[in-house]
Amino acid sequence: MTKTTNDMTRMTGALDMTVAKTATANDTAAKATTGRTRATSASVGGSPAEAGQPTEATRRGDGITFICYSRCSTCAKARRWLDEHGVSYTSRDIVTDRPNVRELTSWFHASGLPLRRMFNTSGQRYRALGLKDRLGSMSEDDALTLLASDGMLVKRPLVVSAHGILVGFQPKAWGTALSSTGDALE
Repeated sequence: MTKTTNDMTRMTGALDMTVAKTATANDTAAKATTGRTRATSASVGGSPAEAGQPTEATRRGDGITFICYSRCSTCAKARRWLDEHGVSYTSRDIVTDRPNVRELTSWFHASGLPLRRMFNTSGQRYRALGLKDRLGSMSEDDALTLLASDGMLVKRPLVVSAHGILVGFQPKAWGTALSSTGDALE
Protein backbone atom coordinates (compact mmCIF):
# COMPACT_ATOMS: atom_id res chain seq x y z
CA MET A 1 0.00 0.00 0.00
CA THR A 2 2.85 2.40 0.85
CA LYS A 3 4.52 1.69 -2.50
CA THR A 4 1.26 2.50 -4.32
CA THR A 5 0.83 5.70 -2.29
CA ASN A 6 4.44 6.73 -3.02
CA ASP A 7 3.94 5.99 -6.74
CA MET A 8 0.79 8.10 -6.80
CA THR A 9 2.50 10.96 -4.94
CA ARG A 10 5.37 10.87 -7.45
CA MET A 11 2.92 10.88 -10.38
CA THR A 12 0.90 13.81 -9.07
CA GLY A 13 4.05 15.70 -8.03
CA ALA A 14 5.37 15.55 -11.58
CA LEU A 15 2.06 16.75 -13.00
CA ASP A 16 2.90 20.46 -13.22
CA MET A 17 5.96 19.78 -15.36
CA THR A 18 3.98 17.28 -17.45
CA VAL A 19 1.19 19.80 -18.16
CA ALA A 20 3.74 22.31 -19.45
CA LYS A 21 5.41 19.67 -21.65
CA THR A 22 2.03 18.45 -22.94
CA ALA A 23 0.94 21.96 -23.89
CA THR A 24 4.18 22.41 -25.88
CA ALA A 25 3.78 18.99 -27.52
CA ASN A 26 0.16 19.79 -28.40
CA ASP A 27 1.21 23.03 -30.08
CA THR A 28 3.89 21.19 -32.06
CA ALA A 29 1.56 18.32 -33.04
CA ALA A 30 -1.12 20.75 -34.20
CA LYS A 31 1.28 22.14 -36.80
CA ALA A 32 1.91 18.77 -38.47
CA THR A 33 -0.23 17.29 -41.21
CA THR A 34 0.10 13.71 -42.42
CA GLY A 35 -1.89 11.59 -44.86
CA ARG A 36 -5.65 11.87 -44.36
CA THR A 37 -5.41 13.60 -41.04
CA ARG A 38 -5.69 17.33 -40.72
CA ALA A 39 -4.06 19.31 -37.96
CA THR A 40 -6.51 20.92 -35.56
CA SER A 41 -6.56 21.90 -31.94
CA ALA A 42 -8.33 19.72 -29.39
CA SER A 43 -10.58 22.48 -28.15
CA VAL A 44 -14.02 21.52 -26.98
CA GLY A 45 -17.10 23.64 -27.23
CA GLY A 46 -20.75 22.94 -27.01
CA SER A 47 -22.69 20.82 -24.61
CA PRO A 48 -23.68 17.18 -24.35
CA ALA A 49 -27.04 18.09 -25.89
CA GLU A 50 -25.27 19.29 -29.01
CA ALA A 51 -23.47 15.94 -29.36
CA GLY A 52 -26.58 14.44 -30.90
CA GLN A 53 -26.79 17.16 -33.55
CA PRO A 54 -23.73 16.80 -35.79
CA THR A 55 -23.16 19.16 -38.68
CA GLU A 56 -21.56 18.87 -42.11
CA ALA A 57 -18.38 20.29 -40.57
CA THR A 58 -18.28 17.37 -38.11
CA ARG A 59 -18.81 14.83 -40.90
CA ARG A 60 -15.93 16.23 -42.90
CA GLY A 61 -13.71 16.00 -39.83
CA ASP A 62 -13.35 19.69 -39.08
CA GLY A 63 -11.84 19.77 -35.61
CA ILE A 64 -12.05 16.03 -34.87
CA THR A 65 -9.26 14.61 -32.76
CA PHE A 66 -8.98 10.84 -32.39
CA ILE A 67 -7.14 10.01 -29.16
CA CYS A 68 -5.87 6.45 -29.01
CA TYR A 69 -3.16 4.06 -27.90
CA SER A 70 -1.23 2.52 -30.79
CA ARG A 71 -1.17 -0.99 -29.30
CA CYS A 72 -4.88 -1.09 -28.39
CA SER A 73 -6.97 -3.41 -30.57
CA THR A 74 -10.17 -1.45 -29.86
CA CYS A 75 -8.43 1.74 -30.97
CA ALA A 76 -7.35 -0.02 -34.18
CA LYS A 77 -10.98 -1.05 -34.85
CA ALA A 78 -12.15 2.51 -34.19
CA ARG A 79 -9.49 3.94 -36.54
CA ARG A 80 -10.57 1.50 -39.27
CA TRP A 81 -14.19 2.51 -38.71
CA LEU A 82 -13.34 6.23 -39.06
CA ASP A 83 -11.35 5.56 -42.24
CA GLU A 84 -14.07 3.35 -43.76
CA HIS A 85 -16.67 6.06 -43.11
CA GLY A 86 -14.57 8.83 -44.61
CA VAL A 87 -14.17 10.77 -41.38
CA SER A 88 -10.95 12.77 -41.38
CA TYR A 89 -9.31 13.42 -38.05
CA THR A 90 -6.13 14.30 -36.27
CA SER A 91 -4.66 11.33 -34.46
CA ARG A 92 -3.10 11.78 -31.02
CA ASP A 93 -1.34 9.07 -29.01
CA ILE A 94 -2.59 9.02 -25.44
CA VAL A 95 0.77 7.86 -24.05
CA THR A 96 3.24 10.13 -25.85
CA ASP A 97 0.91 13.16 -25.92
CA ARG A 98 -1.32 12.56 -22.93
CA PRO A 99 -4.17 14.94 -22.15
CA ASN A 100 -3.61 17.54 -19.47
CA VAL A 101 -5.93 18.36 -16.55
CA ARG A 102 -7.57 21.27 -18.38
CA GLU A 103 -8.40 19.13 -21.41
CA LEU A 104 -9.67 16.20 -19.34
CA THR A 105 -11.83 18.49 -17.23
CA SER A 106 -13.36 20.06 -20.32
CA TRP A 107 -13.94 16.67 -21.98
CA PHE A 108 -15.42 15.18 -18.83
CA HIS A 109 -17.93 18.00 -18.45
CA ALA A 110 -18.79 18.01 -22.16
CA SER A 111 -19.34 14.24 -22.19
CA GLY A 112 -22.06 14.27 -19.54
CA LEU A 113 -20.72 10.91 -18.32
CA PRO A 114 -19.91 9.89 -14.75
CA LEU A 115 -16.23 10.46 -13.94
CA ARG A 116 -15.61 6.71 -13.57
CA ARG A 117 -16.37 6.31 -17.32
CA MET A 118 -13.32 8.44 -18.14
CA PHE A 119 -11.07 5.79 -16.55
CA ASN A 120 -9.75 2.68 -18.31
CA THR A 121 -11.21 0.37 -15.65
CA SER A 122 -9.88 -2.76 -17.34
CA GLY A 123 -6.30 -1.50 -17.41
CA GLN A 124 -3.42 -2.86 -15.38
CA ARG A 125 -2.55 0.53 -13.88
CA TYR A 126 -6.13 1.09 -12.74
CA ARG A 127 -6.02 -2.25 -10.91
CA ALA A 128 -2.49 -1.74 -9.56
CA LEU A 129 -3.51 1.57 -7.98
CA GLY A 130 -6.63 0.01 -6.46
CA LEU A 131 -8.82 2.66 -8.03
CA LYS A 132 -11.96 0.52 -8.02
CA ASP A 133 -12.24 1.05 -4.28
CA ARG A 134 -10.64 4.50 -4.05
CA LEU A 135 -12.20 6.38 -6.97
CA GLY A 136 -15.55 6.93 -5.23
CA SER A 137 -13.91 8.79 -2.35
CA MET A 138 -11.64 10.97 -4.53
CA SER A 139 -12.56 14.55 -5.34
CA GLU A 140 -13.19 15.40 -9.00
CA ASP A 141 -9.99 17.49 -9.08
CA ASP A 142 -7.89 14.67 -7.61
CA ALA A 143 -9.35 12.11 -10.02
CA LEU A 144 -8.74 14.34 -13.06
CA THR A 145 -5.21 15.12 -11.88
CA LEU A 146 -4.55 11.39 -11.56
CA LEU A 147 -5.97 10.78 -15.07
CA ALA A 148 -3.67 13.44 -16.49
CA SER A 149 -0.65 11.86 -14.83
CA ASP A 150 -0.84 8.67 -16.91
CA GLY A 151 -2.45 8.27 -20.33
CA MET A 152 -2.94 4.54 -19.71
CA LEU A 153 -5.53 5.40 -17.04
CA VAL A 154 -7.75 7.20 -19.57
CA LYS A 155 -10.55 5.31 -21.32
CA ARG A 156 -9.87 5.06 -25.02
CA PRO A 157 -10.40 5.69 -27.78
CA LEU A 158 -11.72 9.22 -27.45
CA VAL A 159 -13.14 11.36 -30.21
CA VAL A 160 -13.08 15.05 -29.40
CA SER A 161 -14.91 17.59 -31.54
CA ALA A 162 -16.63 20.91 -31.10
CA HIS A 163 -19.91 19.00 -31.05
CA GLY A 164 -19.18 16.51 -28.31
CA ILE A 165 -17.01 13.82 -26.85
CA LEU A 166 -17.18 10.10 -27.61
CA VAL A 167 -15.58 7.89 -24.94
CA GLY A 168 -14.85 4.28 -25.89
CA PHE A 169 -15.71 2.72 -29.25
CA GLN A 170 -19.40 2.08 -29.88
CA PRO A 171 -20.04 1.96 -33.64
CA LYS A 172 -23.76 2.82 -33.42
CA ALA A 173 -23.18 5.83 -31.18
CA TRP A 174 -20.27 6.99 -33.33
CA GLY A 175 -22.38 6.60 -36.48
CA THR A 176 -25.11 8.80 -35.06
CA ALA A 177 -22.80 11.42 -33.58
CA LEU A 178 -20.55 11.73 -36.63
CA SER A 179 -23.17 11.69 -39.38
CA SER A 180 -23.81 14.87 -41.36
CA THR A 181 -27.49 14.29 -42.01
CA GLY A 182 -28.71 13.01 -38.68
CA ASP A 183 -28.96 9.51 -40.21
CA ALA A 184 -26.55 7.09 -38.63
CA LEU A 185 -23.45 6.07 -40.57
CA GLU A 186 -23.46 2.32 -41.10
